[in-house]
Amino acid sequence: MCSSDLVKATQGAQIDAYVDSFSAALGFANQVGIALAGSGSEASNRTLQTILATVERAATRPDPLQLAANAVTVQANDTSRIHSTAWGAALGASFGGSVSGNGAIGVALARNTLNNSVQSRLKGLTGGNQALGSLSVAASKQRAGDEPSIQATSAAVSLAIGFSGGTGISLSGGGADALNTVLGDVLSTLDSVALTTTGAIGITASSDQQLKAGVGAGVGSGSGSFSPSGGSVAVGAVKTRNLIGVEALDGASKAQVRSAVINSKLSSGADL
Repeated sequence: MCSSDLVKATQGAQIDAYVDSFSAALGFANQVGIALAGSGSEASNRTLQTILATVERAATRPDPLQLAANAVTVQANDTSRIHSTAWGAALGASFGGSVSGNGAIGVALARNTLNNSVQSRLKGLTGGNQALGSLSVAASKQRAGDEPSIQATSAAVSLAIGFSGGTGISLSGGGADALNTVLGDVLSTLDSVALTTTGAIGITASSDQQLKAGVGAGVGSGSGSFSPSGGSVAVGAVKTRNLIGVEALDGASKAQVRSAVINSKLSSGADL
């Protein structure tokens, strides 16, 4: 009998994404000056993987699965993370002798999803005299050090300026949105197992996830006119959503963190 058996699956994917956009429009005219500028950027990142550590009897094998080790560990672990930055900026400026009109729009979007399934499994250990020192079956999702699982920044800036001797109109709008989602089950399972240990038996599933999002929108609009007519409008909007274990705010689709013992008989000389 060997001293220990270790079956381990580990995933540590890292995504670093940075996108930006900038646009500017300038208009000059003796009579009518018009300038329109718009910019937009989006960062979309997604992981979709299965991290699986398993010891089980093949369906085509008639004889039972046998383990010959003092300590058996089946472990699956995921430390994937996403860092994402998206920003957009737009500038519109016009100068007209009698009329000036200008508009600027900036938009920034961030979409980040970690959807990894982590599973550890021991299955089909039913025949013979199965005696071990200790057994550990563990599945976990963890942060990589102190870093959040998803860190997203989304920002938009827009500025519209106009000057004219007559009518001046300026319109400016900016919007930023961030959606961060962590999905995927964390499962640790003993299925059809019969064994006795002199040490501890541990079946654990754990998830330690953290989301961090920063969104912002800056807008400015101004018009100058030597006549009584002129106007400016500026609108900014931001939105952020951080979801762990659900795909929508209604919670219709939920991820599981679960340890299970199915159709098994266990006897431990220590903790269970």
